Amino acid sequence: MMLHQIKGVLNAEQLVVARDLLAHATFVDGKLSAGELARRVKNNQEADPASLPIDQVNNLVMGALVTHPDYAATTMPRQIAAPYYVRYQPGMGYGAHVDDAVMGPSGQQYRSDISITVFLSPASDYDGGELVIDTAFGQQQVKLPAGDAIVYPSSSLHHVADVTRGERLVAVTWL
Repeated sequence: MMLHQIKGVLNAEQLVVARDLLAHATFVDGKLSAGELARRVKNNQEADPASLPIDQVNNLVMGALVTHPDYAATTMPRQIAAPYYVRYQPGMGYGAHVDDAVMGPSGQQYRSDISITVFLSPASDYDGGELVIDTAFGQQQVKLPAGDAIVYPSSSLHHVADVTRGERLVAVTWL
């Protein structure tokens, strides 16, 4: 599998609602959810699910993703993980890493072969913050319009460049 862009996962109205809901969230250190190796290079914040109507946000974002015709055609999903809503502010990034092959708490673990990032912030709202994925064709820099998603192998070495201005808000999930 290579990189695949899914255009228009969320429309403008859905993006406004998602960003409004997340604006009221408490964000915590992203290292709290990282695996042992990723913890060393992770510098971002994640929405604390207890601080917002998580079901409402998930129904909106994940509902739009899983009903998009390109989602099933691209991923052939069996299950999808609950997303993390991740914020990067100036000086924040995520160093080179691969996503863990198995994620989730003990007893609820799942494989994570495919990673998906749904962009929630307009690209013009921040500088830096590119998702850089190593592929057989070299490094691919990804910074998509709000509402679009990128699908890529979880085993790909990737990083998020430091944000230098503004705020990068994304939803990330795995299959």
